[in-house]
Order: sequence, then C-alpha cells, then structure tokens
Amino acid sequence: AAVTIAVEGGGGGSYGGGAGRVAASSFRTYYRPLNKQADFIEALRQSRAFAARVSHELKLDVYAYSLFHVFFEQYLSVLYDTAAMVGLPLLAVACVSWSLSGSLWSAGLLVAVLASLLVHLGGAMLLAGIQVNAVSLVNLAMALGIAVEFCAHIIHAYMVAPPPPPPPPPLPPSTITITTTAPDVTATTIPMMTQSAAAAAALSRASRSRAALVSVGSSVLSGVTLTKLVGVAVLAFAHTQIFEVYYFRLYLALVVLGAAHGLVLLPVLLALVGPPPWQEATVVLSSL
Repeated sequence: AAVTIAVEGGGGGSYGGGAGRVAASSFRTYYRPLNKQADFIEALRQSRAFAARVSHELKLDVYAYSLFHVFFEQYLSVLYDTAAMVGLPLLAVACVSWSLSGSLWSAGLLVAVLASLLVHLGGAMLLAGIQVNAVSLVNLAMALGIAVEFCAHIIHAYMVAPPPPPPPPPLPPSTITITTTAPDVTATTIPMMTQSAAAAAALSRASRSRAALVSVGSSVLSGVTLTKLVGVAVLAFAHTQIFEVYYFRLYLALVVLGAAHGLVLLPVLLALVGPPPWQEATVVLSSL
C-alpha cells in the first residue's frame, strides 16, 4: 500500500526511503501453552502450514518465526533424515565391499549384519533413553562406519581361506552284511552312506569360518573391541549430560553389539550360507 502520511516538524519518517511502499511488515501471534516436546513440534508444523496457506492465498511471501523453531525444526524431517543417514552409508558400504572383494555374496552378508546391528542399536537407544535427533543421527552414521571394522576382518579372512580339496567321486551304492553265529540272530544288510557334495560344501564353510575366527578373531577382540571399550569408558566420568547420554551410552552399546555381531553372528552366517573362497570364485568366473 502507498504511504501518504506526512510527519510535520519531526523530519522524515523511518519509512521515508521506501519509495512510498511497505516492503515488509510483521505481526505477533501467540501459541497456547506448550509443555511437552510433541506440543512444540506440532506448533511449529501448524505455524508452517498456516504461513504456507496464507502465502498461497495472498500471493505474498509469508513465514512464521519463533525462538524455539530453530531447536525443533530438525524433528519435522527426522524420519527422512534417519532413512538417509542409515540407507546411504549402507549402500556405500555395499558398493565398496563389492568392489574390493569382488563378491556380491559377501557384500550382501556384510550389509545384512550391519543392518541387524543398527536395529539392535536402535533398541539399545530406546532402553537407554536416547532420543532420535541431529546428534544421535550423526552418531549412528559414525557407528555404522565403526561397525564395519568388527566385520570386515572376519569376512576377509573367510574369503582368503584356502578352498577345500575337491570331493571324491561318488561311489556306487553298496551294502555291508553282518553275520553272527548265534542261532537266534539273522544276518543284517546295512546300506553304506556316502558324503554328498552339499554336505562337503557345508563342512567347507564351517571349517573356513572356524579358520577365520582363529586367524583374526583375537585381533578383533583385542585390537578393536577392547581398545574402543577403554576409549569409551572415559566418557562415563563426563559431567555434561550430552556426553554421558549421547556418546557414552551409544558407543558402549555399539562396542558390545559390534563384538557380538562380528564375533558371533557373522561367523555363524558364514558357516551356514557363506560365499565360496576367492580361488574357487576365480576359477568359476574364468570358466564362464
């Protein structure tokens, strides 16, 4: 609107340099009493929606601002941010693991174990009273990178384990007869069992998983788990709540869960559904 008010005896108005038009204005509104965090988040969401509706109807740039908006704005997109902060690093880990190991099978197992670790870490956050916010999301992204160290050494040792010797050719079905001189016992014929290729492969996976634990299991326990546990223990004596809650509790849960997944769950999965060794995979690929 055009400004036509003249100020007499007081000099030019504070809006005198605005070329006779109001460039911007503001007005104050009030929220109902807000007590809980959910109330603040909903108030911010409703004020943003109201400002967007007014901007659309009046064809003006209208926005809402309050002092608490900057603290609660992160919660408006926390679900999307969580999916991005967890999904993108998992995808990156899968691509890097596949490119370095050359095995999509092992990369899939690594991602599955890391996803399980993140789910358990989310449960630990719930039990420890850690909220999902910007600080915990950053820690989750860092935890994913740290968790790779618990698993990558085991998978690498499993992949480089020497392949087992080829199974012997299957023998023709045969039987063995047991006779006795006792008058009341008849002769018994028992079929002989031969080891199948599937059973030999299962034994191969189990032996390679055991060899991987023997090779690098102690290094993961002492060089990764215990060193990180000592470093995290220092945060238990912090007097600031953010360090005690969002760092000590979260990273303590990460170390415990990472050791459990890397030294217990992953070897079991490798023994059950592990990929073939590098030498065998190379022979198969070269024959295609």
